[in-house]
Amino acid sequence: MSEELKNLKNELYLSNSEFENNYTNKMDDKMDNNINNEENIIINKNFEPEESNKSEELTQNDIKLIKNDNLYNNQYDEKTLSFNMENGTISPYLVLKTQKNLSNEFIVEYILNEKYAVFREDYDITINKVVGLFPNFANFNPRTYYKTNKT
Repeated sequence: MSEELKNLKNELYLSNSEFENNYTNKMDDKMDNNINNEENIIINKNFEPEESNKSEELTQNDIKLIKNDNLYNNQYDEKTLSFNMENGTISPYLVLKTQKNLSNEFIVEYILNEKYAVFREDYDITINKVVGLFPNFANFNPRTYYKTNKT
């Protein structure tokens, strides 16, 4: 192989390597930015945050917008939890693990409903997991609940 061809091959190889490194770094930065931005996304279109208040918990009509991290340190009423689950800001699995006063109806309507799943573990919630955390749920008949409340 001639010297020119070797040089050209080396240039192309370096160009490809530089391109791959540059592309990989840009994609890593983009993913980091997306992850950071996802924590701050509020899906509710009617929500307008106060300009001066940029706290972790924002309110609208006495309903707090909460993050998954807030669930570990606080207990919330079902109205607040349902609002946040409907807007995709909290994980049903974390709600199940961290909140102690959930009604059977709430568990059926929000925790076991894949419509509100955010992460992979939200899809893996089983009746056995629920009963393990809420033993009274074993005596609850969801069919009765749906017949009386959904017709």
